[in-house]
Amino acid sequence: MRTLILLLTVLILSCSEQHDDLIFSYFPEKTLLDEGVVNKYYEHFYPKETTRKARTNISYALTQRKSANRFSVKWYNAGFELTEINEFRVEDGVVFLDSSISFYGFANLDTMISKISSPVYEDWNNQKSDQSLIELMDFDGDKYEVVRLQKRTIDSTILNKPAKVFIGNRNLKSIRRDTTFQYKYAFTYVQGIGLYNSLSTRPNGRSVTELVEQMPVSAFKEMSRHQKKRVAYIDPVNTLDDAIYFELCGHENAIVDYYNSSPDVRYADGKGEMKKIIRGKLEREKLHGESGYLTFRFVVNCKGETGRYVLEQSDLNYQKKQFSSETIDHLYQITNDLKRWQPAVIRDKGQDAYVYLTYKLQNGVVTDVLP
Repeated sequence: MRTLILLLTVLILSCSEQHDDLIFSYFPEKTLLDEGVVNKYYEHFYPKETTRKARTNISYALTQRKSANRFSVKWYNAGFELTEINEFRVEDGVVFLDSSISFYGFANLDTMISKISSPVYEDWNNQKSDQSLIELMDFDGDKYEVVRLQKRTIDSTILNKPAKVFIGNRNLKSIRRDTTFQYKYAFTYVQGIGLYNSLSTRPNGRSVTELVEQMPVSAFKEMSRHQKKRVAYIDPVNTLDDAIYFELCGHENAIVDYYNSSPDVRYADGKGEMKKIIRGKLEREKLHGESGYLTFRFVVNCKGETGRYVLEQSDLNYQKKQFSSETIDHLYQITNDLKRWQPAVIRDKGQDAYVYLTYKLQNGVVTDVLP
């Protein structure tokens, strides 16, 4: 009898470990994950009201494995400020959220700690979960109850790799006002990569998050530890253009991000017209069958003039790559020729702003221009 019990125990533990190994196979490889790996995302919001413009922000997620069955995810905004810390535990094929802390307000100095009464985050064993993730949080003088329930999962293939899609509902209830907002969500994970994209629909619109780059934590720290106070600083000595001929309206320490303005810094004739201009100038033979993401970061001054162009490059698996020099020169020239930028305006005054434009290429075809 003792032998039978021992065998059953071994079988149960073995199955549990297999489930947990399956979950971690949807993370980056172990060496990278143990050190810490950062995913860079574009976060698009498409408002329900057609009179409002879509917005795109940047966020970073630093994922690190803490032990055999524990990992953390730290979220940062475009200015590399910490916005959220989540601690997770993996047991028997289920991911549990053990703690969640958010930072907000001026310079993200205010703290909101979630009280978690039911920690089930994702069930990788079953199509749907019988248990919800339930959080209670205090925010801006009100208490909120957040209930998230996994409704189904879909097995798929993305980038020729296995993918898993979790679909469910998320309800946000205001205790003081006795009102509930209902959301639907979908999170997609790709084996060896992690969270690939997400979709959230809400009463006022929908949010789409897409992965655009993956880097080791050392590279992320190097970005955020720049010697200048402004971490997005572009050194005019190391630019694609001759930055000596480009003038700022104010001091370089006062350059804002494109989203600090209301409305955002954008192309004056609209994104559709900008894409039309770009398509009209593309020469297929100069793209050399390239695939990946090619991002130009630059400054739009208070007059709508552009300069200080720098380049970021990655492949479709979000790893660093080197595009051909002719492809870079061709897309740089097209970007530099876009002359109708609407500058940042803050408190009725024009401002210099950091802006980016990303070309997504697949087999020598520009399939999208972001944001």
